[in-house]
Amino acid sequence: MGRPLNKRFFGDPSEGGVQINLTEAWIPGAGSLTAAAWIVKQTGNGRYVVTDGADTGVVNLVDTSPVVEGQARIEITIYGGGTENAKQINSHQVKTFDGNVYRWLPTGAIADGDADLPLS
Repeated sequence: MGRPLNKRFFGDPSEGGVQINLTEAWIPGAGSLTAAAWIVKQTGNGRYVVTDGADTGVVNLVDTSPVVEGQARIEITIYGGGTENAKQINSHQVKTFDGNVYRWLPTGAIADGDADLPLS
């Protein structure tokens, strides 16, 4: 799995801190797509336990809007413009479905080769 994410990036964004926000997720058992889910735990490369406060389940990151339960998407913003979808996020880098690897910092992108994650 590489260097896993620090647990400080997980949790309910409404509770303060710097959490990674899912762009959208379809939590197993939830019955529909939501844009209000957050990461509870990282279980593998591109695989997370997530919740929306009511339903909790395991999702895999995908490159498009989730169409079935167990899928989620995290859209990142590339320094200088543009967006891509995260395939795998490690402690200091994010790999995308486009085959690119970017550095990410909790304080934001500062140079070419950096990307911003959707943080609360």
